[in-house]
Amino acid sequence: FMPLLDAKFPSETRLVAVSCLIGMLSGDTNTLPPHVFFDKCLRKMEILHGYRGSDADGNWTTERFLNMIYSLCGDTQNQQIMFAGLQLLLDLTSIPMTPKPEDVQYIMERTKHVETMREEIAESLLLIYQDPVYIVDMISHNPPKPRQAVLKPNFTDIKRILIQNDCMKFAFSLLDAKSIQLKQLAMFILIGLVGNYPDIGEIKRNLGADDDEKLQNGIKL
Repeated sequence: FMPLLDAKFPSETRLVAVSCLIGMLSGDTNTLPPHVFFDKCLRKMEILHGYRGSDADGNWTTERFLNMIYSLCGDTQNQQIMFAGLQLLLDLTSIPMTPKPEDVQYIMERTKHVETMREEIAESLLLIYQDPVYIVDMISHNPPKPRQAVLKPNFTDIKRILIQNDCMKFAFSLLDAKSIQLKQLAMFILIGLVGNYPDIGEIKRNLGADDDEKLQNGIKL
């Protein structure tokens, strides 16, 4: 769908393309089963890391994809495309909660009878299913194999890639828009980016180009 986002295509085609991407990537644990949301976040990482596509245009880099999204968000001639682009950008900031140490310990204490259980398995399952009670019951009925592989993608990379590719800068620029709806979406995007972000220093470094801009944007945030 991504090649169809290009401005050379009719608006109807671009809208269908961005709507399909939203369907593939949108949602959170409040609207989707956690394991489905986890899978969608894997797709986000795949796209944002860039890859060699089979389309005629060749390489889809991170920069190329995000610039295409920013272009949709700036399409003031077609509000449907603009708000669809903003929704997609907002959806990209949503990632699973990082497993809490207390939830890991809860699982480990209640699965002591399972010889093959390990903390890293508990962390992996929490990232996928988010519910320690459900995980304890699942392990009791289906114990892990002796050398069970674990899947623990660093989903914070999604936010880091967005920040490194000017997503914060773009969202701050939207805060100056006259539209209240645009201002609200900009703030939601910023909250999505900085919420639970582990490196506060990196957030501060990306608040602006100089000290004055960083101060002003820090106040807004």
